[in-house]
Amino acid sequence: MKRDTSDEAGEPVDTGGEQKKGGKESHHRSILHDALHLMSGRISHITIRIAIGIAAARIWGAEARGMIAAAMIIAMLVYTVFDLGMAKSIPYMVGRKTAPLKRIIGSAMSMWAIASILSVMATIAYFYPEQTRGDLPWLWILLAVAQIPSRLLSAYARGFAVGYRKLKFISHLYWLTDPAILCIILIGGVLLGFDSTEDGWIFIAANAVVFGIVSIASFRLIGSQEGLNFRGDLSTWKEMTSRSIVYGLSTVMMVLNYKVNVVLLALPAMGVSRADLGNFSVGVSIAELLWQLPRTMGQILYSRSVNTENPRHSAMQTAHISRLSMAVAVPFGIVFAVVAPWLVPLVYGPEYPKTAMVTQLLLPGVIVFFAARTFEADLMAKGKPWVVIWIMAPAVVINVVLNVIFVPRYGINASALISTATYVTAALAMSVVYARITEIPLRDLLLVKRGDLEFLMKRLRNRSAKRKEKGGELDRVRDSQDS
Repeated sequence: MKRDTSDEAGEPVDTGGEQKKGGKESHHRSILHDALHLMSGRISHITIRIAIGIAAARIWGAEARGMIAAAMIIAMLVYTVFDLGMAKSIPYMVGRKTAPLKRIIGSAMSMWAIASILSVMATIAYFYPEQTRGDLPWLWILLAVAQIPSRLLSAYARGFAVGYRKLKFISHLYWLTDPAILCIILIGGVLLGFDSTEDGWIFIAANAVVFGIVSIASFRLIGSQEGLNFRGDLSTWKEMTSRSIVYGLSTVMMVLNYKVNVVLLALPAMGVSRADLGNFSVGVSIAELLWQLPRTMGQILYSRSVNTENPRHSAMQTAHISRLSMAVAVPFGIVFAVVAPWLVPLVYGPEYPKTAMVTQLLLPGVIVFFAARTFEADLMAKGKPWVVIWIMAPAVVINVVLNVIFVPRYGINASALISTATYVTAALAMSVVYARITEIPLRDLLLVKRGDLEFLMKRLRNRSAKRKEKGGELDRVRDSQDS
């Protein structure tokens, strides 16, 4: 007889010493606490990223938006490659205590310095030939390159935050970076009048400046436990490198499947205009906003899974979170697909007539891929990133081949449709493989149960009651002090 995983999600589990008496009540309260903190940052991120996209679209137009995408996408892909999976391997090593923390910090920071130098050199080398640079000014390229080291450092810091179980740091980053970027864009583009196509470099400069400031917070977080050092240890280096390469490949495969299209469309040989590239990049950015929920839950699951000795329970928890994510994503995606044709032009302006269709074509794949992103987190924590690689690598190759064949004939809509097809195929494959690895029935991974929603509402009500109880206690203390 098959077990109901929705109830097992409430069993007590070893959480690396942080779980207190009270069993499943305290554990789930802790999960919900982490989720609400991260989701507050994610909601801020979504809201302000929408505002940033609208501001950039309105101020500089579709052609500049395409040039911004062409300049930044290569830098972001290089950053992802040279991250080498450190954001995933660091919390694994910290949580599993595979080496003394001081050595992990020193080895990670020395690797960050080397990766920063190599990634900057690789990006400049890519843009140096005129045929790849196209009409991009060098100022735009250098500003995109300048933010790579600080973005790498913030990725390392997020890894340490997950390993330290200081997930508030991640939500604080969202509260800091996005509003600051929006302010710089509005000051430069609106107040100072830098609003022509040639002034789109301000968008890239805003990101470079803000992530430079974030570096200070990242250094402080990394050194908060054992101090900051750059002394690499050979044995720790070897273990970190071997793990990070595999983790890095899996991360690159996940990112490439939805970023490679923008890279391909930016190539002159594909025959896509800068305006169409701008339309496509805005559509991708809109569709990606839906992924904030599985990314948030994935970080929480990964943090807990690498700090637990109960892999069965982490798998049950992953199934529970996957079902809840799908329950939210499907209705929201349907509503958004219906309203996109009139909402997108209203928000972004008449220069983006093709963005709504791109978004609609991407949405089915993005929603189905929710499950894959959730399962990825637990597979990484279980030390099985190779599973992600074997599933995602063929999807990326097929994506590239089909884009090269069909985009020159049918344009950006073909690229969006190809992405959706590869998302759906990869997500189904990931679900089947994860079900076999964890021995959880496939329907328990994907089909929402009534108990899932009841569980969520119960936890939210309990949390609200606790807040009111604490508020009442504070009022009584103040009254007693006044009397």
